Amino acid sequence: MTAAASTRLRVERFLPQDAVLGRCAAAVIHGGTGTVLGALARGVPVVVIPLGADHGGHARAVTDHGAGIALQRDGLRAEDVTDAVHRLLGDPCYRTAAARLGHELAALPGPELAVGALEALSARR
Repeated sequence: MTAAASTRLRVERFLPQDAVLGRCAAAVIHGGTGTVLGALARGVPVVVIPLGADHGGHARAVTDHGAGIALQRDGLRAEDVTDAVHRLLGDPCYRTAAARLGHELAALPGPELAVGALEALSARR
């Protein structure tokens, strides 16, 4: 790592993603629902490295919509991740797609819709 890079890099055991994602130009994530939606809600393109569960499906959705790049964990090298991040940062199409998805997510109804539906159902009983 160069001296310049070391002044911009900080390693932490844990940080709340809401405090971090809004400051990111790109994110490297495992593909869980919270990390994918959190990044896209802020228009942040992602490199997804699926670890299990539904992560592979999220990785496919991200790539299908042009908002990121998926990498497979098997045989993955640090250089592969570095190259993918450089591709995200070098091509504005990824950020544009992530921002579009972020706007779509923001337009979805919130929990108040579910609360109203539940209240209506319970009133019928």
